[in-house]
Formats: sequence, C-alpha cells, structure tokens
Amino acid sequence: DRVSTQSTWGIAFMAHYDLIIHSGPPPYAHGGAEGLDLVTLFGAVRQGALGFPLQPDTNPAAAWYHPVTGYDAGYFGYLWSEVYALDLFDRFKDNLFDGEQGARFRAAILQPGAKPNSVAQIHLLIYY
Repeated sequence: DRVSTQSTWGIAFMAHYDLIIHSGPPPYAHGGAEGLDLVTLFGAVRQGALGFPLQPDTNPAAAWYHPVTGYDAGYFGYLWSEVYALDLFDRFKDNLFDGEQGARFRAAILQPGAKPNSVAQIHLLIYY
C-alpha cells in the first residue's frame, strides 16, 4: 500500500544518507555533486529517493539522532528486519494457524532465544 511504500522509501533514503556520512569525513559527494555539507547532502539524498526537496532554511537531519548515537551506519538494519519479517510471514501465508510451521518457528527462533547466530537461525527456517 502507499503508506508502506512511502515508509520503506523513507527508511531507504535515511539508510543511504547514514551510510554516506559514515563512509568518510565531510565534505561529501552525491549524485555528481561534490563538496556537500550534512544539510545539503541530506536534501540531495532525500530528493533522489523521495522526489521532493527540503523546505528552505530547514534541517531535518538535526532532529534525527540515529547517526550520532552508536548506530554507525546500521540504519539499514530496519529494512533487513522487514525483509526477514516478510519472508517469515510468507511461511504462514496460506494458513496463519499452521501448527507444523508454528512448531518450526518456535523450535528455530523462540526456543534458542537471542544468540549471536540469530540470522543463521532465521535463514535455516526460511530458506531450508
């Protein structure tokens, strides 16, 4: 739906911006432009992803705390979590109450709990 698509593009643009700013010190380059500061870069990445510019004399990046609180270019993880969630849901699309699939989910994901290899657990459940 439209809201979900806008949300996904919004997260994708913010993840792209996050990766750029954590790839090296300013000034930045994007879309053929060079010498960009943080505000100009934010506007350029947003324009490219969402198709509309920043309002003049605004700096929405100043209100976005993720890049400076230890995420360190990890914002794209939000999109990966959606991919995994959709792939997991796909296992149940024909029957949300499928006992066999539910048991596999419980054994592969819930029972082991949080482990360093949780991504491997998800891959085993979804793809094998």
